[in-house]
Amino acid sequence: LTETQIQEYMSMFRAMNLSESQLAILEDALRHVGAYYYSLTGSAHQNGINSDSGPSECSGFVSGVLSRALGRSFNNASLGRTGITPQPGDIMAHSRGGSGSNGQSYTGHVVIYAGYMSNGPDGPGEYIIDCTSSGSGGSQLRKCNNCRTKYPKVYRP
Repeated sequence: LTETQIQEYMSMFRAMNLSESQLAILEDALRHVGAYYYSLTGSAHQNGINSDSGPSECSGFVSGVLSRALGRSFNNASLGRTGITPQPGDIMAHSRGGSGSNGQSYTGHVVIYAGYMSNGPDGPGEYIIDCTSSGSGGSQLRKCNNCRTKYPKVYRP
């Protein structure tokens, strides 16, 4: 994303009266869109936490965002709350396993919920920020149809 796009999205988020923590999460995640390529191998998880680019997988990307934005670590085990309406900046997950494009297996997927964006890159709708093999792959801002069904577990940092 360009700096102009990031600032446009952040203006929209600020108008939602989000907390400073929510805004910090969203801004850091937006700044890292396109910085990572998706990988389930080797040190990709740690790289997502400790580096600003390169290989990562979903939880490494989310952990890195929370570490940079809030100085907190992220524990996948804390993702157990269902029935919570997500807010922008929340972490959402599912625990349905599968196989990545490289054949490596995974146990679920974790994303940062960006919420409804009237000016999103693919038109109005609900958006997430994640690192995935889907779409163009890597860290991306993407439209998410049926987000709350796909990712029923919500963690509010």
